[in-house]
Amino acid sequence: MTTTELLYYWGKTGGPAGYHPLLLHLLDVAAVCDALRPSPRDCAPLPAAWLPFLAGLHDIGKADPFFQNKDEWQRERLNEQDIFLPEQVTPFRHEARGAEWLIDYLMEAQGWGQPAAAVAAMAMRGHHGNFLCTADEDPKPSRRALWDQLRLDLAACLARVLQVAPCAIDAFPDAAAAGVRLSGLIVLADWLASNERFFPLAPFPLPTDLPAYLAAARARAAEVVDRLQLAPSSPPAAATPPCFTDLWPTCAPPRPTQAALDTLCATAPPSPGLAILEAPMGEGKTEAALYLATVWQQMTGRAGAYLALPTAATSNQMHARYTAFLRRHDPAKAAPRLVHGMAWLLDAATPDADTAPWQLEEAAEALEWFRPAKRALLADDGVGTVDQAMLAALNVKHGFLRLYGLARKVLVIDEVHAYDAYMRTILARLLAWCRALETPVILLSATLSAAQKAALLTAYTGTAVAPETLDVETYPLLTFAAQDEGVRTVPVPTDPRNSSTVQVQTHPGLLEAAVDTAALAVQAVAGGGCACVLANTVDAAQRIYQAIMKLQPADTQVLLFHARFRAERREELERTVVGLFGKQTTADSDLPRPARAILVATQVVEQSLDVDFDVMLSQVAPMDLLLQRCGRVWRHARGARPTGPAPRLHVLLPPAGTYDFGGSGRVYQPELLLRTLALLATRSAFTLPADFRPLIEGCYAPDAPPPAGIPAEVFAAARAARLAAMETEAQQARTFLIPLPRADEFVLATQGPQTEREDDAASAGSADFLHAGTRLGSRTRTVLVLDDPDLLATARAETPPPRDLLVRLFRQQVALPAWWLADLTTPDGDPLDLSGPRWLHGRLVLPLDDGVWPGMKHGTPVTIRDHPEWGVVYREDQEDAG
Repeated sequence: MTTTELLYYWGKTGGPAGYHPLLLHLLDVAAVCDALRPSPRDCAPLPAAWLPFLAGLHDIGKADPFFQNKDEWQRERLNEQDIFLPEQVTPFRHEARGAEWLIDYLMEAQGWGQPAAAVAAMAMRGHHGNFLCTADEDPKPSRRALWDQLRLDLAACLARVLQVAPCAIDAFPDAAAAGVRLSGLIVLADWLASNERFFPLAPFPLPTDLPAYLAAARARAAEVVDRLQLAPSSPPAAATPPCFTDLWPTCAPPRPTQAALDTLCATAPPSPGLAILEAPMGEGKTEAALYLATVWQQMTGRAGAYLALPTAATSNQMHARYTAFLRRHDPAKAAPRLVHGMAWLLDAATPDADTAPWQLEEAAEALEWFRPAKRALLADDGVGTVDQAMLAALNVKHGFLRLYGLARKVLVIDEVHAYDAYMRTILARLLAWCRALETPVILLSATLSAAQKAALLTAYTGTAVAPETLDVETYPLLTFAAQDEGVRTVPVPTDPRNSSTVQVQTHPGLLEAAVDTAALAVQAVAGGGCACVLANTVDAAQRIYQAIMKLQPADTQVLLFHARFRAERREELERTVVGLFGKQTTADSDLPRPARAILVATQVVEQSLDVDFDVMLSQVAPMDLLLQRCGRVWRHARGARPTGPAPRLHVLLPPAGTYDFGGSGRVYQPELLLRTLALLATRSAFTLPADFRPLIEGCYAPDAPPPAGIPAEVFAAARAARLAAMETEAQQARTFLIPLPRADEFVLATQGPQTEREDDAASAGSADFLHAGTRLGSRTRTVLVLDDPDLLATARAETPPPRDLLVRLFRQQVALPAWWLADLTTPDGDPLDLSGPRWLHGRLVLPLDDGVWPGMKHGTPVTIRDHPEWGVVYREDQEDAG
């Protein structure tokens, strides 16, 4: 068949305006695949030229009468060329037809083995997100033979233009990994090549010089991929690993963990695989992780890293730090992308793809992937919440794109101890896929238990690691696990002179006593200094703050920081908190460190946020979290402190002899709180780092004895409840997991229907954390709290506003407990509908009048108030009822 005849068949239609020939679309996709610069490991043992060829063949199933008849304009045009098509238009999956054809083509025409051909065919079948789609066989054998020949002619033409030499393989070394890489490349290349701004319909007369057309397509593809920062850069070549201080000159001399890693990489660099860095808070684990990531990038040819943090607040702060590191280390590199549910508010670099037309049935989803939030997973470097990485292990549509993006990076996960059984189950599955994809992973923790560590090592190595086989004495410690190399540990030399002692003072009866807690906080800074009061719930934090303000402490700056502020106010508070209490605050800084201040906060300051206080008051929490909170006291060298000669942690407990933990017992498992009570009863100080291991294992070791001094029946009930909850959480997570990888099968292609939305803004989540299907917690709804009539009108319009107005609107959102919003009515008792238009993606709209929404619930007056100091508060006024 001639080139002119092959160009008759359409791949994208413009109706009466024309069409884009299928053959040219196949060349467009091949050109984009080239521009994405796939790694040699993406296609081994195939020659590199075969990946663009396979990607180009992705739409070969459109060369079929039941696709070509879908557009009436194109059907009439083809009839004029004596190409007669079925008159009846029926549902037809071109990707299924292409997959069926491809497996035969590869085996019969190219000599492939069935295992390799099956992987390629499954990747083709799933490029619109459904690996199980099917296509009915053409009932007319003669017509079927004609179209089979057309597909062969298209494939031969594509191979000739791409200069692809015949190549036969029997099987991929790892079918699961090959399937993910091939699927990711095909989808990404197809989405870009289907954007009409990037690749418009071919002009008439149609180009018949196909090599010239391919050269032009490659130039367009390179420009687009570069603009969207999707092509991996090459790490600088180095004969030997860099020195730690070369990358971090401001960290000279290195801290013990950093120095140990520096020495190790200079003498016997660990093989890329899994690394677990265990060291105290404030020891520079992040800098050590980025150093090791750079070494592993050079060893494996990877282009960048994804830094996964526990919260949006911590990822915002880390984004600035990582950006500064990259610009200092490699000025030519683009800034890392920020990725979490609200990251796009902070990242204005949305590509032109946002407003361009897409010839795709999943156009809206493709658009989401080219906005900053998800694009961070595909670009060289990204910073965001751990949720975005863990979604790669859940059965969500096009979830394999997350795996594909992570496979090209080093994955760094901070605060890995902080996850519950639900999240740990998902993380274990993600680590198993990282092993299959040879993705290096670096895990950071100050307070990891032996049981948690054994589970992480088991997940990555695929070999059972028992907790009792691990070193539970040495701390700090570096642990490495690479394929076929077993587990290797490297102790970090420490100088006893550098240990610190945190004085611990317990206060029975103050756990739920806001007024007494306020008095203690004011007393703690009576002589000056900065205190943090860390509450376990937003309600407790608000009550303590209000009690402190009633005391009117003289010359004391008092702030409240938690997650129940509108997004713009929370962002402002975060900047203020880091500015006042961060590492760089001095008398000469823009926000000088206050002479006397009290910050009342929730867990938003507990992890990863680099803040430093003179004294800490904390509601009781599991021991590992108390140790984390210690890491926010005397974190940086500041000379003499006004609060005394040693750091001090005040722990607020329930009344002596009682074991009702109030709101804290709904946030944390009572068994862990009971164990913590018993540990606190035996100590008046923590000597760190020596006490890390015994304190953590005393709280978490599976064989730890029942805590002394706690009634047996109280502890037994709490333990049974925790074990049951852990099993329930793990089972809930397993419901949504993708299968474990198998070297002999592309198992992702065998799974059933996927979840359509993976990160709905209205989905359930923890009040202090983002929720993206990866967390359990108190049920919340995302609400736009609106007091501005113009913004309220915008939120109720049927179409979304321009981006600048959309940013203003979404800065008014906040996560509120779902029970607040259930069964609300107007003051007159009429049902209340808070739902917004479809483009709000499930966000609710709460109209305020002078900062207040008044209404009713079950006959009781209710108010929801947006208070500038307290955040959003809820009140049921029983006295005013009926």
